Amino acid sequence: MPPSSPFSQESSERAQLELKAIHEAIARVEAEAKATFAAESRAHAESRARSLAEARAKADAEAASAAQQNAQAAEEAIAASRARLEIERQACLASEAR
Repeated sequence: MPPSSPFSQESSERAQLELKAIHEAIARVEAEAKATFAAESRAHAESRARSLAEARAKADAEAASAAQQNAQAAEEAIAASRARLEIERQACLASEAR
């Protein structure tokens, strides 16, 4: 068959359409792969952010607990100082009374 025959032209057009369909399919697969990768990246970033937020919340809770313990210790130290001062005052009064 000569190159200009209708069968040859039809075959060439079919080959071009098939090639175009293949390129479109490849483009779809690549787009889906990119979308999947982006979704996985987002999921990983969200998981990391949650993990960091949980660690931050734990650290904040530990800091609050330490601050509470420190405040309690300070109150106990103040009470002990007041008791010591009261004992010293009473000792001075007793000493003056003699």
